[in-house]
Amino acid sequence: MSPLSEPDPSGQSITPARQRFLQRLAELPIKPAAHGYYVRWAEAWNKALGHRSAERTQAFFDNVWQRLASH
Repeated sequence: MSPLSEPDPSGQSITPARQRFLQRLAELPIKPAAHGYYVRWAEAWNKALGHRSAERTQAFFDNVWQRLASH
């Protein structure tokens, strides 16, 4: 099984997009204990169907990264 298809600790399959998100999250200067919060936030975005617009999604995550990087 490849690392991208192995389940993460929450039991979900790690898609390439989720893997990129987790890698980017790990690069930011935030406490690892807060990572789960941001993963849940991104999952909520997907459940709210915000991902249907590429522009809206890009703007959302640009905003997330800017906020995270400023802390």
